[in-house]
Amino acid sequence: MRRKKKRPIKGIFACLALIATITSLLFYKELSSGDLANEGRQLWSLVFAEKTRGDKEESSLPDIDSKNGILINLDTDVVVGSKKADKKVYPASMTKIMSAYVVIQHLTDLDQRVPVSGEIVDQAVSEGASMAGFIRDEEVPVLELLYGTLLSSGAEATEALAIEVAGSEKNFVKLMNQEAKKIGMSQTNFKNATGLHQRNHYSTVEDMALLLKTALKNETFSAIFNSKEHIYNGGYHPEGLYLASTLFSHLPKNQELAGELNGGKTGYTEEAGQCLASLATINGQRYILVTAGASGTPMTEARHIEDAFTVYRSL
Repeated sequence: MRRKKKRPIKGIFACLALIATITSLLFYKELSSGDLANEGRQLWSLVFAEKTRGDKEESSLPDIDSKNGILINLDTDVVVGSKKADKKVYPASMTKIMSAYVVIQHLTDLDQRVPVSGEIVDQAVSEGASMAGFIRDEEVPVLELLYGTLLSSGAEATEALAIEVAGSEKNFVKLMNQEAKKIGMSQTNFKNATGLHQRNHYSTVEDMALLLKTALKNETFSAIFNSKEHIYNGGYHPEGLYLASTLFSHLPKNQELAGELNGGKTGYTEEAGQCLASLATINGQRYILVTAGASGTPMTEARHIEDAFTVYRSL
């Protein structure tokens, strides 16, 4: 009995391809050359639109230098505008918002004295971190260190508080991430308490706005955050230690608002750019604005603050 020869699969595919080609030729024969060109353009437009869809998020904020931003009406809890708000950013010293918030929850006695060790001061200096001005080995009340953290962005103040709360910065960071998860900051991961750059230390302006909104509900945090300056009279500072807000000490000249800029926390690293989380009252309504990725350095124009005025003036 003879076995039937198997038809080569290649031959079947070749036949199918030939049929498809003939069908296509017969179909396009009915079209003029102009129709063909038009059909081609429409097809390419559909492909290109699908390819680029979602690649670029349009900004619903005014034209600002910052790469990322979000504006929220705090009274109505409505997002008024955003710009790549869910994209990863490096929060720089805006991180200290979380650090201060965690400290306030764990150190309820604001008069409790906390040691600022020489090791803490030396480390902050070696890292080139911003300093509030506390002296090696002095003991400072919790409240004063919180002012140093949020107003002057002092790394030594933040580190001293973190160690007092958790015994080490590493353990304190665990508390920060636990709180972030509790709040709902789903795109945030902290690696340190001060905001110094680390590759896996990141957030989004959307998450940072959620954090600020939550922290402002705390009376102590809100009072410090909305302060322009503070003087610590004690310790090794007989003439007083002046703690100035990094926001209000760098306000652009001749800037006016139909309201008031209440407070804010700035941030900067080379990787993060200029950052700002601020609160303003405009036309009787309270707004939170968080921006990140503005060009410039601490020695150049404060473009992050200029951006805040641009956005708040647009309301």
